[in-house]
Amino acid sequence: MVEFDLSELTTQDYVYVETATLEVYEVTVGYVGWVFGAYQILVDWDEATVLWNNRPSWATSYEDYIVTDSSPGWWEFDISDLCREWVYGTDNFGVSVYHPGSGCSQPYLYSSDYSNATYRPKLTVNYCLDEDVPYGEGYDPEDDEEDVPSDSNIVFHLCDELSGIDVDTIDFVARDASLDGDARVIGVGDPSPARAIAGDLEIDDDDIHDVVCTFIPDDPLWPDEITCYVDGSLADLLGNEVGDDIVWSFFVEGYAVTETTWGAIKASY
Repeated sequence: MVEFDLSELTTQDYVYVETATLEVYEVTVGYVGWVFGAYQILVDWDEATVLWNNRPSWATSYEDYIVTDSSPGWWEFDISDLCREWVYGTDNFGVSVYHPGSGCSQPYLYSSDYSNATYRPKLTVNYCLDEDVPYGEGYDPEDDEEDVPSDSNIVFHLCDELSGIDVDTIDFVARDASLDGDARVIGVGDPSPARAIAGDLEIDDDDIHDVVCTFIPDDPLWPDEITCYVDGSLADLLGNEVGDDIVWSFFVEGYAVTETTWGAIKASY
């Protein structure tokens, strides 16, 4: 088991971990062809008192693994995803390098107490400062699209190339210009207040760098100009907020534009 102090990273703002590689040195070879994985340790532990019988619990699946061969040397594990979680705020209790089977001839690894520091466990982290904000794209219906069927859903993508979208910050509303489902205000003067359209927002965050959102209205869309808003509090996992709302609009079928001698009047019919 090994744990590293990452305070140099966690005390900085907007740190994005590009890669993180754990290396441990095998000095005495055990059985050949055995799988050893790097597992996230889930609770705190004390290196001065820890034994196999009081070992901390760790994850059931590994971050990365190696297969032993007949030569001593460095074992390398890619723990980039886990290191990002630590930087984002997950408790860091380190990693256990472990073979889940039994009955094998165990290899010996140098620990952090080994006299030659060159062969001690090491964690190499490559990182950058990510201050880019998320953005929207892939709108369906598209911005300014006309004659959109009234039974359409509203689909949009929220993207962030490095850190990924913090889905807890997604706040979406679609509005039309009606007072309610039946009342309309058409003519000269102040526009009618925009009505929030009732419905459900489904969020597909399988890829946090390209989160697909689908708004499913409860009822068919009113023939109107529909304006969509993603609140400017949208942020990535490092806290970079968009700031201004993301806004686009489209026109539902049945929404007419009438040309007059003094301008255009947009109205439903």
